[in-house]
Amino acid sequence: EEQEEEEEEVRPRYQQSRPRPSPRRSDNSYRSGGGGENRSMTVRVGANGKRAVGNGNHFVDQEEEELEDGQRTPTSAAARRSSKEEGARAWIAGIGAELAAAAAPGVAPPLGGRLAGRITRDPPAAAADESQQQQRRGDRRPERGSYVPRGMRGSNQSLNSLRSDGPPPNRVRTNESTGEDTVAVSSIDPPVKRTEREVGGGMTTQEKKAIKLIEDELRGVLDSLSKRRDVGKARELLLLSSRLAEYHASILTRDVQETYRNHVESSMFRSAFYQPITVLKSCSNSSSLESKECRKMLTRLINDGIGFYGRVISSYAEVLGMVLVDRLPWPEGVCPSTLEDAVNKEAAVRRDETGGVFKASLGSLSRHLVSLGDLQRYKSTVAGDDDYSAAYKCYLQAAALLPSSGHTYNQLAILSFYQMLYRSTRRARLTPLAVLSNIRQERVLNELFYLVRAAAATHPYESARERMTQRLAAARKKGEKYETLLDKEHGSLMGGEDPIRSSERPREFWIDVIEEGKPGAAAAVEDKEEESPFAETETSQLHRRTVSYIAYVHALLVCKIGMERFQSAASRMFAQLRELLSRADCPMSASQLVQVAALAVYTVHCNSSGGSSDADPSPHSRIAARTLITLLSVLLERVSLDLPALALAVERGTEAPPTVSRVLPAVNALAEWMASSVGTAHCAGTERLQPLDLSLGQKATSGVWTMMAEVANALEGMEREGTMRDVVENDGASDLSHRFVLPESLLLASFTSAFPSPAKHYSFVDPPESTTVAATHIRLRGILELARFLDGTDACAIAYSMERRRFEATDAFDNNNEEEEERQIMKRRKSEKEEEDRSVSPEPASNSLRRPIVVCPKFVVIDTNMYVDDLSDVKRILDSGKYHILVPTTVIDELLGLSQGRNSVENHREEHAAKITEAAKEALTWLREQAAKKQSRMGTLTLRGQRMGISLANEDPDEEAAKLVNDDRILESCSRFAAGLPAAAPAAAAAAIPAAVAATRPLHRQLALITNDRGMNIKANARSIPVRTIKSFTKWANLP
Repeated sequence: EEQEEEEEEVRPRYQQSRPRPSPRRSDNSYRSGGGGENRSMTVRVGANGKRAVGNGNHFVDQEEEELEDGQRTPTSAAARRSSKEEGARAWIAGIGAELAAAAAPGVAPPLGGRLAGRITRDPPAAAADESQQQQRRGDRRPERGSYVPRGMRGSNQSLNSLRSDGPPPNRVRTNESTGEDTVAVSSIDPPVKRTEREVGGGMTTQEKKAIKLIEDELRGVLDSLSKRRDVGKARELLLLSSRLAEYHASILTRDVQETYRNHVESSMFRSAFYQPITVLKSCSNSSSLESKECRKMLTRLINDGIGFYGRVISSYAEVLGMVLVDRLPWPEGVCPSTLEDAVNKEAAVRRDETGGVFKASLGSLSRHLVSLGDLQRYKSTVAGDDDYSAAYKCYLQAAALLPSSGHTYNQLAILSFYQMLYRSTRRARLTPLAVLSNIRQERVLNELFYLVRAAAATHPYESARERMTQRLAAARKKGEKYETLLDKEHGSLMGGEDPIRSSERPREFWIDVIEEGKPGAAAAVEDKEEESPFAETETSQLHRRTVSYIAYVHALLVCKIGMERFQSAASRMFAQLRELLSRADCPMSASQLVQVAALAVYTVHCNSSGGSSDADPSPHSRIAARTLITLLSVLLERVSLDLPALALAVERGTEAPPTVSRVLPAVNALAEWMASSVGTAHCAGTERLQPLDLSLGQKATSGVWTMMAEVANALEGMEREGTMRDVVENDGASDLSHRFVLPESLLLASFTSAFPSPAKHYSFVDPPESTTVAATHIRLRGILELARFLDGTDACAIAYSMERRRFEATDAFDNNNEEEEERQIMKRRKSEKEEEDRSVSPEPASNSLRRPIVVCPKFVVIDTNMYVDDLSDVKRILDSGKYHILVPTTVIDELLGLSQGRNSVENHREEHAAKITEAAKEALTWLREQAAKKQSRMGTLTLRGQRMGISLANEDPDEEAAKLVNDDRILESCSRFAAGLPAAAPAAAAAAIPAAVAATRPLHRQLALITNDRGMNIKANARSIPVRTIKSFTKWANLP
C-alpha cells in the first residue's frame, strides 16, 4: 500500500494509436518500452526539478545531455559504486548529527535534514518569493544519484514524506484532453506537535518510522556480514548500533509506562546489541586477520553497550527518581548465605508505592539490568574468563526489583551452568579440593533453584522448563551411578529395607558409663537405631553425595522416570542430610537449605491436580507431599535437639545457636507454605501428612509431629513468660516503625502463589536492637503459628489439649504410621516377650532377636582387618583405659599368615600385598610388646570362650571348630564368653536405661565386636552380639 501511494505513475490514454511522446524527449527514450494496453510508465521528479521516465528499475533523465553522435555519457561500474558509498557515508553522518541534536535535552528535533529525506537548507529569507518557498516545500524528493536507504529502494518515496509535519506526497497527473503531465502540489497541513498522542512505546509516528529506517539499514549490514567478513561493514555496524541505542535512550523515560507496556527495553537490546553481537561472534571464530578485527569490534561493541546501560540507569535516577542502590535490600543485591539478618531498609522494604509509574519504573529498570547482565556475561565469555561476578550481580539486582519475572531467574540458571563448565587448572592446583567441591555443589543447587523459580514465577519463562528437564535427566543418571556405588559400600536398599536394618534386627541401646566406680557416676545412652551409616564419610564427600541425591530424588518426582529406585534414593538422601546437618563443619548454608525447601514445594505443585481439594490426589502427589513432610522432620530435629540453648538465647536477647540458625529459614519457608491457602489445598487431598517410610533413620523421621509438638510447647512457654517478642504482620503501609522482611521471603517472593510479592512485612511492638534477633523471633513465631493452624486438622496428627494446656501428637497418626502387617508382628512379639525369662544365656535366634539389647561394653573383640588397617584406632581404645581388648586365637593365626605372605595375599596386587604384609608384621610386633609388658587390659580369647593373659598362642581347633570358617570361629568365641558374664548391668548403666526399654526386659551385653566386615556384621546380629565399625565405636566412645 505504501508503494502504491508513493509511486507516481502516468497511465496514458491508450486508444487506437500509441501515445504521442513529448518533443523534448529523445527518439530512443521509449525504444525499449513498446506499446500495449498493459504497459505502465513512471515519472520521477528530482529535487532539482529534473524529471526521469522509465519502467521498473530503469529510468532515463529527460534533461541529460547527449554527445554529438547521440550516445550517452559512459559511467563505469566502479564510479557508480564509489558514488553510492560516498552517499551512504554522507547519509549516516547526517543521521548521527541530527540524532545527537534530537537527543539533547530541551532541543526540538530538526524539521529538515537527511533524516527527513532532503539535504538541510537554511531557512528562506523573509523577502524570498512565496512561489519559491511553495516550490521548495512541494519538491522534497532526493536528487538523482543521491543515497537512498535500503528500506526505501524500489520506490520514489522521499524520506521527508515520512515526517508527520510534512505535506502529503505530490502526484503527477496526466491531462486526458491534452496528454500533458502536470504536478499537483498538495496544500501544506499544519505540523503535528510532539505533545500530541503518541503511537506506542512513548514514541511519535516520526520517531517510530525513523527507528525503523535505522533498523532496516542495520539488518542490511548484518546480512552482509553474515555472508562475508568485512571490517568496513563491522565498523558501520558499530556506528548504527550506537545511534540506534542513543535514539531509544532519548525516549525511554519520556513515558515509562508506555515503554514498559510495549517492551521497548527488550526490543532495543535485541536490535542494537544482541543481533550485532551474535553476527560478530560468528565472524570471529577463525584465525584470519578479518576475524581478529571483528573480534576487536565485538569487544568494543560490548564495552560500548555496558557504558550505554550505565548511562541509562543513571538517567532513571535523575528523571524518575529510581535510585538503584536505595531499592536493593542488600548491597549490590547479593543476599548473604547465612540469612541471619532481617531487612529493614526503608526504600527496599517500602512497597506501598503501588502507582503505575512506580511499578513501571521498577519493571523497566529490571529489564535494563538483565540486558546489562547479558552484556557482562558476553564480556566474560569472549575474554575466556571465569569471573561472572559482574553479570551475577546485575541479574540478582534485577530479580530483587522484579521477582515476578521468570526471565531473570532463567539467566541466573544459565550463568550457574557456565560457572560449572569452566575449570581452571591453575586454580585447581592452588585451591584445596574440598573448597572446590563445596563451590561446585553450591552452583548445582543454584542452577536447579533458579530453573524452578523461572518455571514457577508469576510470569514464568517457559523455555526454562525444557532446560530444567535436561538438567534433571542428567542428575538422574548421576544418581543411578551413586546408587550402584553405595549398594557396594552399604548394601542394597531395594526391596523395601536394608538386610542389616531389617525389622527383625534387635534394637540396641549403647550406654557409656562415665567415671565408673565413683560416686555420682553418670551414663550416656545412645540408640544405635539412630546411628547414621554415613558417620564415617568425610564431610566434603558427604556434602557432594547429599547434593547429588537431592537432585536425584527431585528428578524422580518431577520426571516420574525410575520411580522403582525412589525408596532407596529417598532413604539415602535424608540419611545423608541428617548426618551432614549434625556436623559442626557442615558446608551447607541456610540459603542452600531454603533452596532445597523450594525444590520440595515445586515437586508438590508439579504432581498435584491444580491444587484442588476436590480432586483425588495421584500416587505421585502423595509421595511428593510426604517427601516435603520428611524434609520438615529432618530440619525440625535440629531445632528440637538444641531447644535449651535456643530458649536461653531468646531469654537473653542474643543470637540463636549456629545449628538452629542454619535450619530456621528453611523451616519458616515450609511453615509459610503449609499455612497458606495454596499449601492447604495441595495437602487437603492427601490422607495424612505423614513422612516417608524410609529404610534408614525411620524412627528419627517418623516422629515429626512429636517434635513439632515439643517445639511448639517450648515456644508457647517463651510466649507466656514474655521472652519472645510480639510480632505483628502488616501490609507495609501502616505507620508502625521498624518494619522487617525476612530474607527467605525475599528469595521466594512470587514463587508460586504461596509466597506473595511484595513479601510479608512484620513489625514489633517492642523492636529488638539487632536485626538478627528480630529475624529469629519472627521465624519462631512462624513455627508456633503453624502448630496452631494445624491444630485439629485432618491432615496432621497434632492437637492442643485444653486440659494439659499443651500440644500433643495424636495416637491415631502413630498407629497409622505402620502397615497392618507390622502391627501384627508387634503384637506377636509382645506376647512372646511375656513368656520369656530374664536369662542371659545364649538363646536361639528366634527368641533373642525379638528383645532389645542394652549394651554397656566392658570387653571388646577386634577383627583381624582392624589390626591391619586401623592399628592406631586400636591403640586409642586401649589407651583410653575404659575397655579390655580380647584377641581371639583365630585373629592371631590370621595375622601370622598375613605377615608371612599367606592367606588372602594372593588376591591382591603385588604392591598392595606388600603393604598388607608390613601392616600385619607391625600389628604382631605391637601385640608382642603388650604381652611382654603383661598388659592387664588385654587378653587372649580361646575357641571355647576362655580368657587368658595376652600372648601369641596358637590353638588347634577341635573337630567341630575345624568345620567353621574363621569368622564363625571368632563369633563362636564371643558367644561362649558372653554367656559367662554377669547378667545385670552396672548401677549407673541400669539407672540410665529408659523406662520403656526396661519394661520390655531387654538383654544385657558387656561385650562388643568391632569389625568393618559386612558379612560378619550380619552373622553377629543373628547371634545377638552387639557390633560396630571401629570409626563408629571411637566416635561413640568419644575417644581422644
